[in-house]
Amino acid sequence: MIASIPPQARIFSLVWLGFLLIFTFCRSVKIPVALAMALLYPTWCRNFFAGLLECGAHSEQAALFSGICICAMITAALWIAIWIFAFAITHDHNATLNTMLWVFETFVPAIGRI
Repeated sequence: MIASIPPQARIFSLVWLGFLLIFTFCRSVKIPVALAMALLYPTWCRNFFAGLLECGAHSEQAALFSGICICAMITAALWIAIWIFAFAITHDHNATLNTMLWVFETFVPAIGRI
């Protein structure tokens, strides 16, 4: 597939293809990873948030603080997943990108036959 692209447009096409593959992969991977990481917080942390939620029924401040803490916990889990993925991409000497390109080139003929 890539060999059929003219040499003048090949660099741009490869960069664009890599861009699309990486961001499609990021979008589909980071949300489950972040949710799994949010569930893997230590027990004392989860118990603290559960206690805040229980107190929130009687106190507006506890309800607000528990909401802020839960949002911070999920945001931190999302960003940690993004940082881990960015570290893996930048330090594996393009192995991840080459693997994604290989998988894409493997399935393109199958998709074209459907």
